[in-house]
Amino acid sequence: MILLTWPFHGLVAIFQEVIHQAEDALYDETALQGELKSLNARFEAGEMTEDEFTQREDELAERLIAAEEYNRRKREAVS
Repeated sequence: MILLTWPFHGLVAIFQEVIHQAEDALYDETALQGELKSLNARFEAGEMTEDEFTQREDELAERLIAAEEYNRRKREAVS
């Protein structure tokens, strides 16, 4: 019976790893900080309006706050 469930458990493990990788990418504080710096450079270069900059900056700031909270909880769970 165990042999019959191996494919299922293998798929579950693969999906769990995909979810883990996606979460790591979504909550990558360094990448989000880099996006904020890039956004600022684009704004200073005149590539976007102040309204566009403010909207995108707010979105990135919210994602950064969420990432910081996620990573804090993740560190606490490991400790």
